[in-house]
Amino acid sequence: MNLGKVLTITICIFAQSGPVLSNWNWASDRMLVAEGISMYADRFEILPTDFCSGIKMRAWAKVGDKASNQIIPGDFLEMQFMLDDALVLNRAQVLGVHYDFDEDFDILYLNFGEWDWSFVESFMQNPDQALFVIYDDKKAQIDSNSWVIGSLSEELRTMRSNCKVLDLGVSV
Repeated sequence: MNLGKVLTITICIFAQSGPVLSNWNWASDRMLVAEGISMYADRFEILPTDFCSGIKMRAWAKVGDKASNQIIPGDFLEMQFMLDDALVLNRAQVLGVHYDFDEDFDILYLNFGEWDWSFVESFMQNPDQALFVIYDDKKAQIDSNSWVIGSLSEELRTMRSNCKVLDLGVSV
């Protein structure tokens, strides 16, 4: 998908939805979340990695046409995940599929990968920008989404300074 098409779709999303106001909230002591513009499945999650070396990014997505959904857990989806107009990621792994969430649509739980703390600098440099995702996968019609950066950089500083390595029960 070319950049012009991505920007056109993004502008249409904003035009249809009005202003996007992602507020980053703590869902737990380790998870930051923001709601996007897609109804029902628009949550973006950020967690520290298990050893506090960076962040994990995950998102929920809505498959609008349940009948055409061919996605299963473990699949990789083609997409354009962008910070403003810069491409960040073009594939995400499906962690889970909720086929029975609603009779009209399915919900996907997606892994956007683990990122070093240096990646967080891009959020700090772009507080007035947004994260966008446009799915371009032939296995399903997935709603696009966006989340405003806003206060994310301050929240990520807090996450990093408060991060404690998870005890994974592994002994040496």
